[in-house]
Amino acid sequence: MSSADHIRNLRGRIILLTLMRDAIKEVSPNKVYRSLQHRDDLYLSIIDALERLEDELEELEEEEAEEEEEAKVK
Repeated sequence: MSSADHIRNLRGRIILLTLMRDAIKEVSPNKVYRSLQHRDDLYLSIIDALERLEDELEELEEEEAEEEEEAKVK
């Protein structure tokens, strides 16, 4: 997978998790979750996953920018 494809994939996953994060608070806790704690645990798991994906995306974008700069110099 190329760097650009990987970045696109990460962005898609971030969008999906962001939508899930936003939806968690909109859904009635009694209809989907076993308890409020279950909802909160799911919410925190999504936040953690988002942070890791955003960090990975930032690193990849920085690497890509550095590669582009090196290509310009040559």
